[in-house]
Amino acid sequence: MIAIILLMGQAIAATLLDTTYGVVGRNVEVLDGAEQAYALVDQQDWSAAAQEWIAFGKANPASEETSRLWAVSCLIRAEDYGEAVHQMKISQTVDRMDLRLGLLMSWIEVETGVYAEAYRLAQLYPTQALDAEGAKLLQLRALFEGRKYRKHKRLVRKFIEAGSTDAWFWFDVGQSAVQYHEPALGYFEQAVKMDDSAPIHYQRLLQHIESSDIRAVLRYAPDAVKKFPQDPQILSLVEGYAEDELLLDAFKSAADASPEHGKIQWLTAILFDTKERYQQSSKYFRAALDAGEDHIHIYHQLSDNLQQLGEHSRVQAVLLEGIEKHPESETLIESAVAHSDEPSSSLILLDRFEEVWRQNPQNPIANAGFQVSRRLRKWSLALKWAEREAELNPESVSSILHQGVALHALNRWEEVIVLYHGALVRHPASHSILNNLAWSYTQSKSSSVELDDALELAQQAIALSDGQNAAYFDTLAQIYWKQGKKGAAVKAIQHAVSIKPESVLYQKRLQEYTGE
Repeated sequence: MIAIILLMGQAIAATLLDTTYGVVGRNVEVLDGAEQAYALVDQQDWSAAAQEWIAFGKANPASEETSRLWAVSCLIRAEDYGEAVHQMKISQTVDRMDLRLGLLMSWIEVETGVYAEAYRLAQLYPTQALDAEGAKLLQLRALFEGRKYRKHKRLVRKFIEAGSTDAWFWFDVGQSAVQYHEPALGYFEQAVKMDDSAPIHYQRLLQHIESSDIRAVLRYAPDAVKKFPQDPQILSLVEGYAEDELLLDAFKSAADASPEHGKIQWLTAILFDTKERYQQSSKYFRAALDAGEDHIHIYHQLSDNLQQLGEHSRVQAVLLEGIEKHPESETLIESAVAHSDEPSSSLILLDRFEEVWRQNPQNPIANAGFQVSRRLRKWSLALKWAEREAELNPESVSSILHQGVALHALNRWEEVIVLYHGALVRHPASHSILNNLAWSYTQSKSSSVELDDALELAQQAIALSDGQNAAYFDTLAQIYWKQGKKGAAVKAIQHAVSIKPESVLYQKRLQEYTGE
């Protein structure tokens, strides 16, 4: 089935290219302020996207033509052909009707089986106009779907001889060849050569390479994975090569013969990883990095392999190496923190974090520095990292809470109270800050008036939350206990225990309050 892609932001287009052909949409301007419409297109929620584009066009008359093109395209994808035609008629009142709407009408005729009319409309499209290549595709599709196979083949030869073809032309010819049960690999190769930015071109190419054609596999598979490392279909196709031991040996031989070829090293590692041969896969992931394939996901892949092998010290070393190369990567930082179980490795990690932070104080590494310092119970250091967090994002509630945790551990209760009071001015509805401030009063030498204030704060925290936070009822119990209200304290801590019965702390507190 012929489908449509309109040129938009690269991230949105990348998603749609997986399942669409290039029929119309070349040189369509990206419209500022239409983020919601683009998002709906990216989600392939076609009916909602169409309505969003119609509304956007009405609100932005200068962009009405492009918005209408988008709306009609989405309606076709939603198979709402009647509304699509209705929108085309409305568009005729626009000062300069977009000729590409004629292509969309041709596409509707293809979709509804009126192939002769689809072919006629596509032929009328000016050869020098935008999307003339899309018109060629529609002519070919109309002939093929209308079973005009000889005419279809003659027209293919005519277009090729004329030389005015693009990647989507070759892709579509390849699709037709598949249905003719004719060799299609060459057509998909040509599509990739002319446009290597579309995952679907590589998907079809890899589908039609014979596993015995090792040279073709080695030529295209690494490029496909390199360009689209997260594409599940491409990865699935490539990983299928690992089932053939001879082909896997060929990848290994090619990698060993070309240590400087990082993509081959990486792909060989992926194939070994698929077969859970982690010793070999870790070797080639390492070789890929050494050959210059410096990508965040390779550091993750190598560290995962080493984790499987139980080589924990090397895991941390690889993650630290990745952080030095990519200090902006939150995923590498999170992984390094998760693997910093040993005190020695944690201290090394903190030293590296310090270097990264000094190079760029705007880097979000401060949170990771706090987490590692907290794990080591180095509270002065944790406070420093939390303060750095606050400098980077003064309105962040988490950085305030992190400072409070460190000050709590250092028994600097007056500073904690000042911190949380100041935070409440900016975040009056934060139940976390309300609870923590109330708790702080229970830990300091508070007067009866301050305990009354603390009680009110704790009750607000519970009211603003879902009422299922055991720690908030523990705070409430502590306040009642310090006020001498034993019955209320027991009732509050019992509620905490009911929410979190596995808590040894709350069970112990309950025993303390009841004297049992």
